[in-house]
Amino acid sequence: MPHALSGLSALAPSTDLFVIDLWGTVHGGVAPFPGVVETLDAMRSAGKHVVFVSNAPVRAHHVARHLEQLGLGEHYDALLTSGEVTWKHLSEHYPGQLYHGIGPSWARLLHEDLPHARADRLEVAELLLVVGLDEDRPEPGAYEAELRAARALELPLVCANPDRMIVVQDGTYSWCAGAIADLYAAMGGKVDWLGKPESSIFEEAAAIVGVDDPARVVVVGDGLPTDIAGANAFGCRSVLLTRGIHARELGVPPGEVAQPELVARLLDGQTARPDHVMATLEW
Repeated sequence: MPHALSGLSALAPSTDLFVIDLWGTVHGGVAPFPGVVETLDAMRSAGKHVVFVSNAPVRAHHVARHLEQLGLGEHYDALLTSGEVTWKHLSEHYPGQLYHGIGPSWARLLHEDLPHARADRLEVAELLLVVGLDEDRPEPGAYEAELRAARALELPLVCANPDRMIVVQDGTYSWCAGAIADLYAAMGGKVDWLGKPESSIFEEAAAIVGVDDPARVVVVGDGLPTDIAGANAFGCRSVLLTRGIHARELGVPPGEVAQPELVARLLDGQTARPDHVMATLEW
């Protein structure tokens, strides 16, 4: 069982770098969660590096601009996104190839940054790029016919956000690109998963601030299959926050500590194992 924490300061003596998730951990899209700014300031005042690692499927400069709008622009050292990883991956592995895109209106932020042309029809595409779900098709099942057609064409699916869902500011849940990629994988389709839980994004986070020992790194996030699994793969410690995507399964409102038996039930059958658990981001 993971150890229950009341604050991250307990880990400070053995930690040089805190790698922190954004959605569900720092904010829900509208504003920082209560106590977050104070916690980030306390981390840096204690001489700790803070790197945000997000499965946001857009390049890092777009997320940095959003963080500025949220008043968080001066509270971290570096930022990595799955969108940035996707941009590099497409440039290196699928140069010049036509893609068919699936995603909401804001997916244009990634599309406009790509040196690739978008196919006007699925039949002429060379790959499928999934950024998220369309506003008019908010459920993964609505894409089944499109995915079956792509599978028949043997198109690789590039998933720009391995998250299956996120929790937005009001506590409601929203499906993400990973849920569509799961359907495609179940059909036998090839999926390129970009971002967390791949250990390479955590390795890059540590390298940016000059930390070369995973034992001196702590990953903090609300997702078992992304944040915690990625920390396990990288070989560092991890803290699972219960205020995020697993709050519904745990049956706890944001900000309340989950009872140990509920955490044990959540972890039953899971391969991802957090070292610590706490309710929300606190120092």
